[in-house]
Amino acid sequence: MTETRKGLPAPAQAAPARSIRSYLLMLVLAVSLPLLAVVAFGIYYDFQQSTNFTKTTLKTMTSVMIKNTHSKLDQAHKIMAGVASLPLVKQLQLQDCPEKMTNLASLDPAYTRLAIVDLQGNILCSARNIPATLVKDMVNVAEFAETVKSGHLTISAPHKVQASAPLSTVMSLPVHNQAGQIIAVVVLSLDVNFYDPGIPAESLPEASRFGFFRDDGIMVWRNLDPEQSIGTRPSAEAARRIVATRKGEFESVAVDGVRRFFSVMPMPEYGMIAFVGVPADTIFAQARTRAVEAIMLALLMIGLLLVVARAFGQRITRPMTALERVARAVQRGNLSARATLAGPGELQAVANEFNRMLAAQQHSDELFRAFLDNSAIVAWIKDEDGHYQFVSDNFLRRFSFQASEVIGKTDHDILPAEIADSYRASDLALLASGEQDEAIWPSDNPGDSVSWWLVNKFVFTGSEGKRQLGGLAVDITERKRMTDLDELILQTAMDAFWLVDKNGKLRAVNETACSMMGYSREEMLKLSIDDVDVLDEYEGKLVHERLDIVRQAGAQQFEARHRCKDGHIIDVEVSVRYLPGQELFPAFVRDITARKQAEQSLHLAATVFESHEGMFVTNANKIIQQVNRAFTEITGYSREDAIGQSPKILNSGRHDQDFFADMDVHLGMGGSWQGEIWNRHKNGHISPQWLAITAVYDRNNELLHYVGTLVDISMRKAAEDEIKTLAFYDPLTHLPNRRLLTDRLQQALLACARSGRKGALMYIDLDNFKTLNDTQGHYKGDLLLQQVSGRLTNCVREGDTVARIGGDEFVLLLENLSESSHEAASQIEMVGKKILAALNQPYDLEGYECHSTPSIGATLIADHENGYEELMKQADLAMYAAKTAGRNTLRFFDPAMQAVVSSRARMEKELRDALREQQLRLFYQPQVGRDGELLGAEALVRWQHPQHGMISPAEFIPLAEATGLILPLGQWVLRTACMQLLDWADDPISAKLTIAVNVSARQFRQIDIVEQVLGILQETGVNPQLLKLELTESLLVDDVEDTITKMEQLKAAGLCFSLDDFGTGYSSLTYLKRLPLDQLKIDQSFVRDVLTDPNDAAIARTIVALSQSMGLSVIAEGVESAEQRDYLASQGCFAYQGYHFGKPVPIADFTTAHLDQPGLP
Repeated sequence: MTETRKGLPAPAQAAPARSIRSYLLMLVLAVSLPLLAVVAFGIYYDFQQSTNFTKTTLKTMTSVMIKNTHSKLDQAHKIMAGVASLPLVKQLQLQDCPEKMTNLASLDPAYTRLAIVDLQGNILCSARNIPATLVKDMVNVAEFAETVKSGHLTISAPHKVQASAPLSTVMSLPVHNQAGQIIAVVVLSLDVNFYDPGIPAESLPEASRFGFFRDDGIMVWRNLDPEQSIGTRPSAEAARRIVATRKGEFESVAVDGVRRFFSVMPMPEYGMIAFVGVPADTIFAQARTRAVEAIMLALLMIGLLLVVARAFGQRITRPMTALERVARAVQRGNLSARATLAGPGELQAVANEFNRMLAAQQHSDELFRAFLDNSAIVAWIKDEDGHYQFVSDNFLRRFSFQASEVIGKTDHDILPAEIADSYRASDLALLASGEQDEAIWPSDNPGDSVSWWLVNKFVFTGSEGKRQLGGLAVDITERKRMTDLDELILQTAMDAFWLVDKNGKLRAVNETACSMMGYSREEMLKLSIDDVDVLDEYEGKLVHERLDIVRQAGAQQFEARHRCKDGHIIDVEVSVRYLPGQELFPAFVRDITARKQAEQSLHLAATVFESHEGMFVTNANKIIQQVNRAFTEITGYSREDAIGQSPKILNSGRHDQDFFADMDVHLGMGGSWQGEIWNRHKNGHISPQWLAITAVYDRNNELLHYVGTLVDISMRKAAEDEIKTLAFYDPLTHLPNRRLLTDRLQQALLACARSGRKGALMYIDLDNFKTLNDTQGHYKGDLLLQQVSGRLTNCVREGDTVARIGGDEFVLLLENLSESSHEAASQIEMVGKKILAALNQPYDLEGYECHSTPSIGATLIADHENGYEELMKQADLAMYAAKTAGRNTLRFFDPAMQAVVSSRARMEKELRDALREQQLRLFYQPQVGRDGELLGAEALVRWQHPQHGMISPAEFIPLAEATGLILPLGQWVLRTACMQLLDWADDPISAKLTIAVNVSARQFRQIDIVEQVLGILQETGVNPQLLKLELTESLLVDDVEDTITKMEQLKAAGLCFSLDDFGTGYSSLTYLKRLPLDQLKIDQSFVRDVLTDPNDAAIARTIVALSQSMGLSVIAEGVESAEQRDYLASQGCFAYQGYHFGKPVPIADFTTAHLDQPGLP
């Protein structure tokens, strides 16, 4: 049966669809665009090829132009240079010059106008047949001056020599005489046609131009010059760009207004630029023709495609239009309409499928109506104004209506006003939201009974594009009655109940659940299992995985921990089931916190008292809750003392925070820790104990307690220490053995690499030790080894190692030596000498006097590349070298270090010999006053070596300081200076002169220095007031009080004191004012730059001012000029010493220079 389908939903509004004709047009465009792109690229490529061909051709012609013209200019230059280089021309002896010039002109007419002119422009020589006036006109004064100024060939701009003559240029080349001076100029006037390169112009397009410009923009020559531009600087754009570009290609407008394509190339030797230009329109003429042909062909092909597409479109669209008419009839509700059409096979197949679809839809529609009419579902459709458009037969039966009473009516027409208002309000809300609505509605039945309906309403768009409201309702009166009964049971249950969906969200809860968790019902229904469950995992499973387990098992019971609203945690027992089809999980939850606490207490008690070791139990916060009797015996703390305290009461202070942090990490990761710990007894005694801690968790893996066990291991530690001593120390000498030495050497290697400081390994072997063992027995040998070990230990520092590695072999490990290899070698040598001196002393072996000597080998530890074995081998080899050298000596493994030590030892020996053989000399440097008068001299020691000549004090004074030779050396200097004062005392001229003697810090720190000085004064009988002792500031570093005491004693005897090198060392004004000084000496480092360095000048002024304020005299050393002396005098310094007044010289030279002929600059 056919009927109007007023209730069919309107199709969704879609964007307007394109027609088949538009798609065919797009197809034509899709084909045409690539075709046009190919044509465009071909045209572009053709133009590019034309451009490149033109560039190449023009470049070639420009190169030919330069080559041809350059060769002619080279020939002219060569002839002019030949003339200029003639000896007679260089000497301006030009008697035969006219004849030679005429001969040259006869060979080539181009050289007819060749001449030689002087620097004033006067003709010195020219061809006989050239008029003098013509030569005179050839010389341009400005360009002639430029030639003379530049000194090389120049070419003038084109100009007319005579009004009627053609344009020409003048080449000028200077003539140099034998001294290289310019004395004349060779000039050659050339017609501008000389520059014609002779290229085939007929090969170029008409109106092409080529020629030459000078670098300054003046045109020299052009193949055609109708504008008479030669000799001028054209203002055309092309001319400017030729000069600016110099080399390359470009397109520009020439002087005649024609746009040309130019190629330019420089000829720098002659200051010119060649150019070739062809009309731009001739380059692309053929390319334009080919482009027009290609475009016309492409347009023709596109036109043919459009004609074919139009015909094809008409063939398809006619049957499609007929199919569209049938579809519109069906849309209006005529399901009996059928498509009958002719056309392509594909469209006929579409029509057949469309007809089958209509038949199926017609059948489906009839079945749906039968379903609605016979089911319990009540269905209806309203328009936006609330008028019923459709109701099912069940609707009419249940509510006792006829179709005519409902269709077209509203709820207000068929229902009481109150109910109709509520239905209309619900409809309007649904229309406003546009969403689906589901609710339970009551309905009054006859006899005052009420039915309950589950109503589902929704909004949809009808066939005419208007919105409509659909509704489906089912009678749920009986089901609701059962649901209310179930709800009453759940709400009165003693256990908590909640209903969980598949995502873990709470969908329903009873009052017991709200009371247990502390939430309201509304708050609970916003939570999920994750919000209340303390544990993220249960038996290794996440919450959704746990729900999967329940789903598979159907039901499950387990324990968990939940967090209440106020934050406290309760233990619960959960019984949960799975409702298939609904994906819901109803669960009963019981609070078992009290029961769990009872279980834990029982578990705790059993744990504490099952062990006989010292045990303690803490809670999760590490507060002691229980201890056993063994714990109180080990720690001294009673049960009452310990409970409630932290285990920190046992802390001995021997372990840092990192130790306990590591313990916490192990407990957190592995649940246990054990190790050795030092604990403090209640009485304060500290003892080693073995501590084991275990974390106790409940079944939900929640931390409950820590259980610790303590064992006193004092006796075991003592045994371990004894074993360690036997393992790492020699039992006879109690020195480290080879094993411990190896370990310390490895650490020393790492320390050297880290700090850069050196170390040393010294291998010591006792000479002839075997003889002692063989003659006196091993007991005496052991006594000797013990005494040797004691002496060796006394020879090294506390941080060094003395080890016995076997028999009579000892090894010393020295660490933290100097970073300098040479200084480290000296330190090793000093230790070696100390050991030699100590071990050479006699030994008392229980009544038997023994003499023993060592052989020592040493090697330097400079880095960590050499290991223990290599270093031991080096030291061993050096020790054998010591034995080979005669025993009882020290040898270094490193040859370079050995050389340094040998050189130092040799110099030390030679210095001793020098003292003994009187090789030392005293030189004297004058000290003068304000007017140059001689005040005295400073005695300076020199070493006259018999083989090496004069040796500087800088080489042997530090050695003397280090070896102690400075002491006898200082006595010798002091005694010799006093003897000189005694000699001067006999001469009235020198009787009042003073001598200053340097006294080193080591010399002055001698206990008997006062007695030594006074003894020399008494021995020589000199006036002590004429002897001045110069001390350095280093004396003020150590034991200042002792220094002051000694100075005061010598001062009382009449000696004078001068503080040498003042301001360069330890300048303490506190001690300075207490020293009995007479003079301050300004160091030469401040005097050297006193005139140029403001800082040095300020220091010098300060020292002078300081000396004046303290009542001291001041003297400046290192004065090397009168200007330095004058500046110092202006500041108040009136005593000087330095090379300006005299160098240090022997006494004979000093006497000759300053006493026999007094007076200084």
